[in-house]
Parts: sequence; C-alpha cells; structure tokens
Amino acid sequence: MNRIRVTSRPFLTSWHAFYVALLAIVSGSPAQASDLSTCINRTVTFDGVEPLRYAAVNANSGRRLYLHAQYPDQCTSGTQADCPAGAYLVPGNTVAIGKECGGWDYVQYIGERLISQGWVKSSALAPITPPPQANSSFVDGTLTPRRYHFELR
Repeated sequence: MNRIRVTSRPFLTSWHAFYVALLAIVSGSPAQASDLSTCINRTVTFDGVEPLRYAAVNANSGRRLYLHAQYPDQCTSGTQADCPAGAYLVPGNTVAIGKECGGWDYVQYIGERLISQGWVKSSALAPITPPPQANSSFVDGTLTPRRYHFELR
C-alpha cells in the first residue's frame, strides 16, 4: 500500500502569497493602465476654454528641463531618437499645465519667439497662482468674473 505524505508548508505558502501580492502592486491593475492611457491620449489645446494650472520650473531641477514630445514612459530606449526632447525650460520659467498623467505634466511654455509644448516630470514644477484676469475681480477672497457695465449716450 502506497502512502501519500502530506506536509504543511506555511512558510512557502506565505512567500507565494507575498510574491503574488508584490506582482499585483508592481504591475498595477488593468483599470489603472487604461486610465493612464486615456489620460495620455486626451487632447489638450491650451485655448483657455478649460481651466489651466500654472507652475514655475524648480531651481533644483537642473540647468535644463527637457520637454519630451511623447509621454516618456512610452519611449522604448530613452534615446533622443525614440523620445525627442529638443526644447527645454530653465529654472524660473512659467508654464501652463494642460494635464497630469502618472507623475508627468503636459505643459506649454510661451517664449519670446516660440511656443513649446511637451512632457516634463511633475516633481520639477512648483505650482503658482495665476494673476487675476482683466475681466475679473476678487470678492470676499474669491475670483469672480466682472459684469460689464455699458452706458448708452
């Protein structure tokens, strides 16, 4: 008669559970990947119709903060050919932020001669409060649109 010996191996089972949990955390859920892809592919126009946030390039971001034409995590090798980054910002430059996706911001910088757009690391930017618009005013600490007053003559 053959006997089958069953042994309990809680140590191996707990390590197995640990690795499965770690794999789930590292790989992320499909919903998160889908949300990130949706965010990356969402069109931003910087036309003023949708509210924008503003930021300044941090002094500790280095001498040059490159604007990547593609979302950097989608670049295969990180080389200039795969993930071009021709334009760059310097500390103190102010940018408009169109969207934030997974630790990267899609920004627009209006220079003296060129308007540049691209992806930069979110951590390289410091949020700033935009100045009030000409047709708005602060009432009780809240920015509100002014009403136009016309006088007929």
